[in-house]
Amino acid sequence: MHLTPDDKSVLFLETEIKKRIQGLSSDHYNHQMNSAYNPTYDENNGEHEAWACLTIKKIYLLIVAYLELRNQSSLCEIFRVRYENKIEDDKFLMRSHLQPYEDDNFGSLTTLWEFEAFLSPFEAFSYSPAVNQTTALEQLESILSETHHVLTHNNVEPENETKVYAEMKWLLQFMYPSIRSKGTARLIEKFKKYNPDILIPEIEAAVEYKYIREQTNPANYIDELWIDASVYHKDPEYKHFFAVMFFQRNKLHTRDSIKQAWSEKKFPSNWRLILPGL
Repeated sequence: MHLTPDDKSVLFLETEIKKRIQGLSSDHYNHQMNSAYNPTYDENNGEHEAWACLTIKKIYLLIVAYLELRNQSSLCEIFRVRYENKIEDDKFLMRSHLQPYEDDNFGSLTTLWEFEAFLSPFEAFSYSPAVNQTTALEQLESILSETHHVLTHNNVEPENETKVYAEMKWLLQFMYPSIRSKGTARLIEKFKKYNPDILIPEIEAAVEYKYIREQTNPANYIDELWIDASVYHKDPEYKHFFAVMFFQRNKLHTRDSIKQAWSEKKFPSNWRLILPGL
């Protein structure tokens, strides 16, 4: 397919907008993580806020150029009116909020969220384009399968479930900026709730870790997962579920025996079992 100069410009702007939004989202999350957990990090030096505001202003100009190039004059005017008198207000640009179902106390930049919502009607900015869905899910499965290696590489001692999934969330947020953790998905039936450890709206995926201690029967955890899978299947936002069974130490159970126990439960086809390290 031959691309005109305008087509190339549109593709360039789409790439730049997504790259800068994702980069700033990741940087802002890291800033909050360092502020909370790194005692040597100076959160008050102003560098992050200055860089964040400058990046948001650049994204604003890129979006204006993109809408004009796409001949969306009405949409462009709405966008200008909404932000042109506020784009120099750093306090406005640094507004923060928790995403729905998010309770890790690290907020997302509201302006970026608004920009993404404004661009969502365009296919290039859709969270889950069908053409990339299968590849994205396979990529996630591959990363989750390397949980043991990630923890070893980062010198993390996996003492409990929270420590395991928190480290993996830290890695995954570089690829999925809108990632959420420990939230209640809208998979509610009667008085029960399904609480996955990691939620990834971009690919409609939920991840639940099970930390299997030595001498514990993994069949008990498979039973818990089966109850979740058999009850919670009507959520409109999350359609793909990954169950990661992480073994503290394992000398008693084989990969084949655990997969057989999983198979006997007849989990729905949109549930995947991950056995890192086995």
